[in-house]
Amino acid sequence: MTKRRKNVTHGGGRMMMHKIRVYLVDDHAMVREGIANMLRLQGRFAVVGQAGEGKQLLEEVVEAAPDVVLMDLKLPGMDGVALCQRLAVVCPKASVLMLTMHDDAENIARAAKAGAAGYLLKSEAFIKTIEAIETIYRGRKYYPVAVQERLIERAMAVEPAQERLGKLSAREFELLRLISSGRTGIKCAELMEVTASTVSTYRARILDKLGLNSTGELIRFALEHGVTG
Repeated sequence: MTKRRKNVTHGGGRMMMHKIRVYLVDDHAMVREGIANMLRLQGRFAVVGQAGEGKQLLEEVVEAAPDVVLMDLKLPGMDGVALCQRLAVVCPKASVLMLTMHDDAENIARAAKAGAAGYLLKSEAFIKTIEAIETIYRGRKYYPVAVQERLIERAMAVEPAQERLGKLSAREFELLRLISSGRTGIKCAELMEVTASTVSTYRARILDKLGLNSTGELIRFALEHGVTG
């Protein structure tokens, strides 16, 4: 990775330190302003923009040219994960730091997979935010020990996908394929020639055997592992 420039600006015959350019994305204005004010007080950060949702960031990010985009995971419209993926195309030089209250392994893994350079909980002291920004600005990842532990626990607890799929009966697997292709419960019942209540029973069994909690998770799991209608 190419090193970021640091001592690049000259003024009055003196070498000036390059300030780390930060763009803030959070749907709570008070949170954004609080972080912006704290960063400005440090003297080595330049807050180059703020947005309450992803659309505004994407419209402004090229001109703002941030080194680091600090964003919440849950945002109105496009969430932080989808925004991180879009940002990699629109402004690939910007590194993303997720600053969020969500500490579950699923969201951490989604953020990491989307390319987030760091993941920090809002419950941490502000000094950790500074540490995280400076770390990813230098081209390194920032996933604190507590966050890493969540991922390790997840990896140890979850059986390999094929083993979990192997627990499904033929009819349950058939229903999984239909659901993953977007069929409604009524349509699944019609195609499988069973009642709607039987489909509901199969669906509950599938969720239990795969260790999932919702139809959304079920569809994502199926698509990620090649189970399609």
